[in-house]
Amino acid sequence: MICLYSFFSILFIGDNLDKTVDVFILTFNQEISDEYDSELYKPLVCGRGITENKPNYFYDDEGDNISNLNKYYSELTGEYWAWKNTNQDIIGFCHYRRWFVRSLRWDKLTKSDIINDLNEYDIILPKPMKFIKPLYDFHKSLNVERPDYDVLFEDYVLIEDILKRFFPKYAKTYNEVMNDRYLWLNNMFICNRELANDYFDWLFKVFDKISEEIDFDKYKFRDTRIFGFMAERLLTTYIIANDLKVKEYNILLNTRKFPIVHILISKYPILTQFEKIFESFIKK
Repeated sequence: MICLYSFFSILFIGDNLDKTVDVFILTFNQEISDEYDSELYKPLVCGRGITENKPNYFYDDEGDNISNLNKYYSELTGEYWAWKNTNQDIIGFCHYRRWFVRSLRWDKLTKSDIINDLNEYDIILPKPMKFIKPLYDFHKSLNVERPDYDVLFEDYVLIEDILKRFFPKYAKTYNEVMNDRYLWLNNMFICNRELANDYFDWLFKVFDKISEEIDFDKYKFRDTRIFGFMAERLLTTYIIANDLKVKEYNILLNTRKFPIVHILISKYPILTQFEKIFESFIKK
């Protein structure tokens, strides 16, 4: 099934750091509540699947946009919109149910946290996910186990070929990433505008080249969010190739009752098979 909309969060910090920080947190099919700091986190609708305008929401089909390509780009249509239509000094992205947090008490990052971190680091990222096998091997197996999900293995290989031909600085690093077991996932990050602009300029140029060569018909009966998946591999590649200084935080799902579960699963993916049992054990 093609998801016609998604909710993503964007973080903006303006020129005057004493002013209110505008951060877009996309809340899935719900109004902003006390759970969110509405001065910092605000919703952006990606793919324009909701036709009714809601106060304090932003929509990725306004201004310079690729909203009509959301079925392929997923939350990246929101990132593209933010890149092309905003100009704040610091920009960041979260999901409506995934948050950067400082502790197991669900303490979300604050304006001061972000400013202090970016005085010392280049970029704020989730702690990396450890996969059960090297990524090339993982995706080859996943294509067999879940034939309607994920990017086809051959198209992950196509990325490496395109990087070799058009973006050679990144080809070796991409190969190393795909033969390793770690990724910064979810297309979530916070960084200064200059770095974000450089990353997005490179990323969407890579996607333009891929679009010229990939066979989209192969995805008629598969999950079509191919550029969303690819971007996670490419973001990791970009960060390593440019030797960026990274500050990492845990990412907690607000749909999980026990934050520690999400942290353990991010470190030990095999635990997903035992999540319900694990949560039942913690309740006792």
